[in-house]
Amino acid sequence: MTVVVYRSYFHFFFIPVAPNGEKSVKAYCNHCGMPFRNDTMNRVYEAKTKTPFYLYSFTIFVALLIVAGFALHFISQWGK
Repeated sequence: MTVVVYRSYFHFFFIPVAPNGEKSVKAYCNHCGMPFRNDTMNRVYEAKTKTPFYLYSFTIFVALLIVAGFALHFISQWGK
């Protein structure tokens, strides 16, 4: 059996900003390809999987730019 967990995300120019929506689980048989539906199993896999950090890459990039801007401002003010 193959189990795949999906999650949609919001993106800006194809750069992920943040995940949105619910996780969804799809399970199917490797031998015949028939889908398998078991709500209890789906909830277990949804709870076990974590959202990958790269889905927050744009948000992390913007936060780093803000921190760098503040750091440069304070360094330039400290030297005067």
